[in-house]
Amino acid sequence: PWRLFSAHKVHMAPTRTWAKYLPAGRSAAEMMFDSGAFTAWKKGETYTLEQLLPAYDELLNLYDSRVAACWLINLDVIPGRCGQASVSPEEIAAALDQSDRNFEALERRYGKRVLPVYHQGESDERLEKVLDQNPAYIYISPRNDFPEPRRVAFSLSSHRKLHSLGRSPMTHGLGATGSKMLTSVPWGSVDSVTWCMTANN
Repeated sequence: PWRLFSAHKVHMAPTRTWAKYLPAGRSAAEMMFDSGAFTAWKKGETYTLEQLLPAYDELLNLYDSRVAACWLINLDVIPGRCGQASVSPEEIAAALDQSDRNFEALERRYGKRVLPVYHQGESDERLEKVLDQNPAYIYISPRNDFPEPRRVAFSLSSHRKLHSLGRSPMTHGLGATGSKMLTSVPWGSVDSVTWCMTANN
Protein backbone atom coordinates (compact mmCIF):
# COMPACT_ATOMS: atom_id res chain seq x y z
CA PRO A 1 0.00 0.00 0.00
CA TRP A 2 1.02 3.57 -0.72
CA ARG A 3 -0.06 6.67 1.18
CA LEU A 4 0.45 10.36 0.42
CA PHE A 5 0.18 12.95 3.17
CA SER A 6 0.83 16.68 3.25
CA ALA A 7 3.57 18.32 5.32
CA HIS A 8 1.75 21.67 5.25
CA LYS A 9 0.88 22.86 8.77
CA VAL A 10 -2.89 22.68 8.19
CA HIS A 11 -2.64 18.97 7.32
CA MET A 12 0.01 17.80 9.78
CA ALA A 13 -2.44 16.49 12.41
CA PRO A 14 -3.79 13.58 10.29
CA THR A 15 -0.29 12.97 8.93
CA ARG A 16 0.98 12.50 12.48
CA THR A 17 -2.06 10.47 13.56
CA TRP A 18 -1.75 7.86 10.80
CA ALA A 19 1.66 6.84 12.15
CA LYS A 20 -0.07 5.54 15.29
CA TYR A 21 -1.90 2.90 13.27
CA LEU A 22 1.15 1.33 11.66
CA PRO A 23 1.77 -2.24 12.82
CA ALA A 24 4.74 -3.00 15.02
CA GLY A 25 8.00 -3.46 13.14
CA ARG A 26 8.59 -2.33 9.58
CA SER A 27 5.50 -2.10 7.39
CA ALA A 28 5.49 -2.84 3.65
CA ALA A 29 3.87 0.56 3.05
CA GLU A 30 5.62 3.28 1.08
CA MET A 31 4.89 6.82 2.24
CA MET A 32 4.91 10.01 0.18
CA PHE A 33 5.00 13.42 1.80
CA ASP A 34 3.85 16.44 -0.18
CA SER A 35 5.64 19.67 0.65
CA GLY A 36 2.35 21.57 0.80
CA ALA A 37 3.46 24.06 -1.85
CA PHE A 38 0.12 23.95 -3.66
CA THR A 39 -1.86 24.37 -0.43
CA ALA A 40 0.23 27.43 0.46
CA TRP A 41 -0.12 28.86 -3.05
CA LYS A 42 -3.92 28.53 -2.96
CA LYS A 43 -3.94 30.36 0.38
CA GLY A 44 -1.72 33.15 -0.97
CA GLU A 45 1.03 32.24 1.50
CA THR A 46 4.78 32.46 1.06
CA TYR A 47 6.20 29.03 1.90
CA THR A 48 9.93 28.53 2.45
CA LEU A 49 12.39 25.74 3.12
CA GLU A 50 12.81 27.05 6.66
CA GLN A 51 9.13 26.30 7.26
CA LEU A 52 9.20 22.91 5.51
CA LEU A 53 12.36 21.34 6.94
CA PRO A 54 11.07 20.87 10.53
CA ALA A 55 7.97 19.13 9.13
CA TYR A 56 9.96 16.77 6.91
CA ASP A 57 12.36 16.05 9.78
CA GLU A 58 9.45 15.21 12.10
CA LEU A 59 7.72 12.98 9.56
CA LEU A 60 10.87 11.03 8.74
CA ASN A 61 11.44 10.55 12.46
CA LEU A 62 7.90 9.16 12.77
CA TYR A 63 7.85 6.97 9.66
CA ASP A 64 11.29 6.20 8.25
CA SER A 65 12.12 3.22 10.46
CA ARG A 66 8.59 1.80 10.22
CA VAL A 67 7.88 1.67 6.47
CA ALA A 68 9.59 0.31 3.37
CA ALA A 69 10.31 3.77 1.92
CA CYS A 70 9.59 7.47 2.41
CA TRP A 71 9.47 9.84 -0.57
CA LEU A 72 9.56 13.62 -0.29
CA ILE A 73 8.16 15.99 -2.91
CA ASN A 74 10.35 18.97 -3.73
CA LEU A 75 9.21 22.39 -2.55
CA ASP A 76 8.41 23.57 -6.05
CA VAL A 77 7.57 27.23 -6.46
CA ILE A 78 4.34 27.94 -8.33
CA PRO A 79 4.56 31.21 -10.27
CA GLY A 80 1.88 33.87 -10.03
CA ARG A 81 -1.11 33.86 -7.72
CA CYS A 82 -4.12 31.56 -7.49
CA GLY A 83 -6.74 32.87 -9.93
CA GLN A 84 -4.22 34.94 -11.89
CA ALA A 85 -5.01 34.74 -15.60
CA SER A 86 -1.44 34.86 -16.90
CA VAL A 87 2.11 34.69 -15.62
CA SER A 88 5.09 36.47 -17.13
CA PRO A 89 8.13 34.59 -18.48
CA GLU A 90 10.19 36.34 -15.80
CA GLU A 91 7.94 34.99 -13.04
CA ILE A 92 8.17 31.48 -14.48
CA ALA A 93 11.98 31.66 -14.76
CA ALA A 94 12.29 32.91 -11.17
CA ALA A 95 9.99 30.15 -9.90
CA LEU A 96 11.96 27.43 -11.69
CA ASP A 97 15.25 28.80 -10.38
CA GLN A 98 13.99 28.79 -6.78
CA SER A 99 12.48 25.32 -7.25
CA ASP A 100 15.88 24.02 -8.37
CA ARG A 101 17.65 25.63 -5.42
CA ASN A 102 15.08 24.09 -3.07
CA PHE A 103 15.63 20.68 -4.67
CA GLU A 104 19.41 20.92 -4.25
CA ALA A 105 19.06 21.87 -0.58
CA LEU A 106 16.55 19.08 0.12
CA GLU A 107 18.65 16.48 -1.71
CA ARG A 108 21.73 17.46 0.29
CA ARG A 109 19.74 16.90 3.47
CA TYR A 110 17.63 13.85 2.55
CA GLY A 111 19.30 12.19 -0.45
CA LYS A 112 17.61 10.54 -3.44
CA ARG A 113 14.26 10.22 -1.69
CA VAL A 114 13.55 13.82 -2.82
CA LEU A 115 11.59 13.85 -6.09
CA PRO A 116 11.26 16.75 -8.56
CA VAL A 117 8.05 17.89 -10.25
CA TYR A 118 7.34 18.54 -13.95
CA HIS A 119 4.32 20.82 -14.43
CA GLN A 120 1.91 21.18 -17.31
CA GLY A 121 2.99 24.17 -19.38
CA GLU A 122 6.71 23.71 -18.78
CA SER A 123 9.09 23.09 -21.69
CA ASP A 124 10.60 19.86 -23.02
CA GLU A 125 13.95 21.17 -21.77
CA ARG A 126 12.46 21.41 -18.29
CA LEU A 127 11.43 17.76 -18.43
CA GLU A 128 15.03 16.82 -19.22
CA LYS A 129 16.22 18.96 -16.29
CA VAL A 130 13.80 17.18 -13.95
CA LEU A 131 15.05 13.82 -15.24
CA ASP A 132 18.62 14.87 -14.52
CA GLN A 133 17.59 15.69 -10.95
CA ASN A 134 16.21 12.20 -10.37
CA PRO A 135 16.51 9.71 -13.25
CA ALA A 136 14.63 6.96 -11.37
CA TYR A 137 11.43 8.64 -10.19
CA ILE A 138 9.68 11.94 -11.02
CA TYR A 139 6.35 13.63 -10.35
CA ILE A 140 4.22 14.91 -13.22
CA SER A 141 1.62 17.53 -12.38
CA PRO A 142 -1.29 18.23 -14.76
CA ARG A 143 -2.96 21.59 -14.17
CA ASN A 144 -6.05 21.12 -12.05
CA ASP A 145 -7.74 24.19 -13.59
CA PHE A 146 -7.73 22.56 -17.05
CA PRO A 147 -10.47 20.21 -18.31
CA GLU A 148 -9.68 16.51 -18.06
CA PRO A 149 -9.02 15.96 -21.82
CA ARG A 150 -6.22 18.56 -21.74
CA ARG A 151 -4.80 17.04 -18.56
CA VAL A 152 -4.80 13.55 -20.09
CA ALA A 153 -3.24 14.84 -23.34
CA PHE A 154 -0.41 16.48 -21.37
CA SER A 155 0.19 13.35 -19.31
CA LEU A 156 0.33 11.13 -22.40
CA SER A 157 2.60 13.61 -24.17
CA SER A 158 4.95 13.68 -21.18
CA HIS A 159 5.29 9.89 -21.23
CA ARG A 160 5.88 9.91 -25.00
CA LYS A 161 8.66 12.46 -24.48
CA LEU A 162 10.23 10.25 -21.84
CA HIS A 163 10.10 7.32 -24.26
CA SER A 164 11.65 9.39 -27.08
CA LEU A 165 14.50 10.32 -24.73
CA GLY A 166 15.11 6.64 -24.01
CA ARG A 167 14.23 7.22 -20.37
CA SER A 168 11.86 5.16 -18.25
CA PRO A 169 11.60 6.63 -14.74
CA MET A 170 8.73 5.71 -12.49
CA THR A 171 6.16 8.50 -12.70
CA HIS A 172 3.68 9.73 -10.11
CA GLY A 173 0.64 11.69 -11.28
CA LEU A 174 -0.23 14.49 -8.89
CA GLY A 175 -4.01 14.85 -8.65
CA ALA A 176 -4.43 12.35 -11.50
CA THR A 177 -7.15 9.80 -10.74
CA GLY A 178 -9.78 10.40 -13.44
CA SER A 179 -10.96 7.20 -15.15
CA LYS A 180 -9.51 8.19 -18.56
CA MET A 181 -6.27 9.26 -16.88
CA LEU A 182 -5.91 5.94 -15.10
CA THR A 183 -6.77 3.75 -18.08
CA SER A 184 -4.68 5.52 -20.75
CA VAL A 185 -1.57 6.90 -19.00
CA PRO A 186 1.15 4.48 -17.80
CA TRP A 187 1.58 5.93 -14.31
CA GLY A 188 3.59 4.15 -11.67
CA SER A 189 1.45 5.75 -8.96
CA VAL A 190 -1.13 8.52 -8.59
CA ASP A 191 -2.94 10.51 -5.92
CA SER A 192 -6.03 12.67 -5.67
CA VAL A 193 -7.96 14.26 -2.82
CA THR A 194 -11.14 13.85 -4.90
CA TRP A 195 -11.55 10.22 -3.82
CA CYS A 196 -11.38 11.24 -0.15
CA MET A 197 -13.91 14.03 -0.72
CA THR A 198 -16.26 11.63 -2.50
CA ALA A 199 -16.01 9.13 0.38
CA ASN A 200 -16.64 11.89 2.93
CA ASN A 201 -19.71 13.05 1.04
